[in-house]
Amino acid sequence: MALPNPTQYPPASGGAAPPAATASALHTADGTLRVFLAELLLLPTGLVTAGVLSRGLGPEGYGSFTLAASVVGWLAAMTAALFGRAAIKLVGEAADWRPAGALVLRVSLWSGALGTLALAAAAGPLAHALGQPALSGALRLFALDLLLSALVRAHRWVLIGTGRYREQAALTTARVLARLGLIVGFVHAGGALLGAVAASLGATLVELAFARARVRLPFRLARPRAEQRAAGPARHVGWRASLAPLAALSLSLQLFSRADLFALSTLGGSAVTVGHYGAAQNLAVVPSLFALSFSPLLLSSLARLRRGGRLAEAQALAHGGLRVALALLPFAAIAAAAAREVVVLIYGAAFAPAAPLLAALIFKEVTLVTLAVATTVLIAGDRARQGMLLTLPPLLLALAGYGTLVPRAGASGAAAVATTVSLLAATAALGWLHHTRLARVPWPTLLRAALLGGLAYAATAPPTTPALLVPKLLLAAALIPAGFLLLGELSAAERARLAALLRRPPAPF
Repeated sequence: MALPNPTQYPPASGGAAPPAATASALHTADGTLRVFLAELLLLPTGLVTAGVLSRGLGPEGYGSFTLAASVVGWLAAMTAALFGRAAIKLVGEAADWRPAGALVLRVSLWSGALGTLALAAAAGPLAHALGQPALSGALRLFALDLLLSALVRAHRWVLIGTGRYREQAALTTARVLARLGLIVGFVHAGGALLGAVAASLGATLVELAFARARVRLPFRLARPRAEQRAAGPARHVGWRASLAPLAALSLSLQLFSRADLFALSTLGGSAVTVGHYGAAQNLAVVPSLFALSFSPLLLSSLARLRRGGRLAEAQALAHGGLRVALALLPFAAIAAAAAREVVVLIYGAAFAPAAPLLAALIFKEVTLVTLAVATTVLIAGDRARQGMLLTLPPLLLALAGYGTLVPRAGASGAAAVATTVSLLAATAALGWLHHTRLARVPWPTLLRAALLGGLAYAATAPPTTPALLVPKLLLAAALIPAGFLLLGELSAAERARLAALLRRPPAPF
């Protein structure tokens, strides 16, 4: 991705303020880094949590918890997909964010409440459909998280829409640390499945308390009646215009990215098998975290450039976003090569069957990052409907593949279908971007990533002792950026800008 020009930065000792465009770029980059680092806390804390839960609940209990958390998380993500991008757009374009924020909060409250009531009512039949009748109680309790997380998301969307990215990162940090502490405490206190669910709810409550402390989002803003009549119709225009196409695209992406676990459960997978699959999914989550951090800010930057008529800059930024996504491939190769060692170290020998699943699913997640960046570029180019058409056929193909392979091959069939179809979808999206000229496909980056991925896999595959596993993975990961530099991925100008960025002192959190 093209880096900001170092000559545009003000001197470290002071001087003239940077141009508005540069200040905005620095603010966006700072926000992306902070949000991603906060989300990245999920990796170490998630590994500790997974280790505690898997040992405390066993494969069957961990599988039940993973399935319940996946159901609730998927439903929450579907609600977020319906309203998220439109809400951020509505708040960001409003001269006064408070009326827009009040509307976002009301919609989130009602959607979360309806989701909670619906899941609580359907918990019994849904548990039977998933092949886990004993899961109904956990689902009813976990349903409360749909309401709590909806309220948290409303505050998050307002923070993003108003450019308060540091506070967004602080909320994520609070939730991740609270979840770790509460789950470890409940398990060591002898809490079973319902205890782990209650701990997750407690973490969401902590995040909501932090959110309310940072933005006092009103439920209904008191305004003079004449002013309400004048502003009322206009304040809904952005919401209504943005909601339908963005919601359809986001929903199709959510269905596509999480259908494999539910297909495995509903098509005969046992609780143990689902537990192994869920463990592999949890270890493959890092690329998804990057997409969640990067895509919204990329969308915002591209939209601003296109509104300003700076189409060449928008195309260059989109090209850079694709380069970043493809550069993740060698890191996926490292994870695939060391899959068995990582799984056994974190979960124990009982979860060894999750290793080949991780080796496949890590590539699925990386290709989904490319798909997410490509569809973000289409959204910024006012082509959300085309993005939906690029994701709906792969979803239908994946569902057909699950129906065919899962009853025969189980978890390995689900992983194979998910990975293959995601690769096809990402390839189709790249081809469509090239056709529409919204972004150039970075073929040189793809070739370098493939070469480095092969080398990384060969270097990481030989097994080592548990004590040397983490140093081996860190060393292999550190060599990937060096490999890209040696192969000429960055131009001379980009190297100079990168060096200038690295020399700048870090801003306080």
